[in-house]
Amino acid sequence: VFFGRLGQAFAMFTHFSIRHPYGHHNLVCTPADPATAKRGENFWPFAVRSTIGQYKMTWQLERDRLAKKGSGPWSIENKALRGWGMELLVAMLFFWAAGIVGLIGYLAVGVIAQTILELANYIEHYGLHRVPNEPQQIRHAWNDNTRLTYWLTWAIGRHAHHHADADVEFWNLKPVLNQAPETPFGYLATWAICTIPPIWHALMNPKLLEWDEKFATEAERELAAQANALSGQPMLMKAAEQYYREKGKQVPQPPAQPQPLAGSHEASPAL
Repeated sequence: VFFGRLGQAFAMFTHFSIRHPYGHHNLVCTPADPATAKRGENFWPFAVRSTIGQYKMTWQLERDRLAKKGSGPWSIENKALRGWGMELLVAMLFFWAAGIVGLIGYLAVGVIAQTILELANYIEHYGLHRVPNEPQQIRHAWNDNTRLTYWLTWAIGRHAHHHADADVEFWNLKPVLNQAPETPFGYLATWAICTIPPIWHALMNPKLLEWDEKFATEAERELAAQANALSGQPMLMKAAEQYYREKGKQVPQPPAQPQPLAGSHEASPAL
């Protein structure tokens, strides 16, 4: 475990070993998971929201774990602090070895690693929904069974099986053909496409509606319809209108933006 986290420290990645198994795997496809992208959400805003949310979640998970043991968060037992301390030591090592250039290089590696992680997070569960506290199923992740993805990413494309049974080693993950939604292309190509919002949404909106119809439970369809109505995507919003019309319900509306106070645009009087 120590050497695994040490390797993560070289990419400013130690929070992953806490946040991923104890946060993401419990909350995936629910609003509580910062690493699940919302319908209609573009990649770069998601990447910022997800990154900040994951660091917050890492701290909260360790704080809550230690509280159950009767200890405060500012403790040597805090794995988050230990991981960030390792990252600081690695940064100092790079600075000692190569000065400011070495430090900038280390920070650049961290940014690149975090961006790659967020690309994966974005496409793996984009727009999918799960009723909180219900078991994860194969349908709750986008799958990719192309050989190139399997070889280059340690089977990350078989993500549906990974979430349905997180204890399975990556080399034993199954393709689960026709049981999970599939990305439009291999993961590597999909990573590139998802950074171009018009193309991404044009490809994924029909796939989301297919998931609603083919894979989702009735309760998940209700959650998906709410998300469709608020997605800002015309195709999804139209589907939401049809869903609520058939149910005889009112279409959810986005929260109203606060209106500026009367006269707030005027300059304040001089003192």
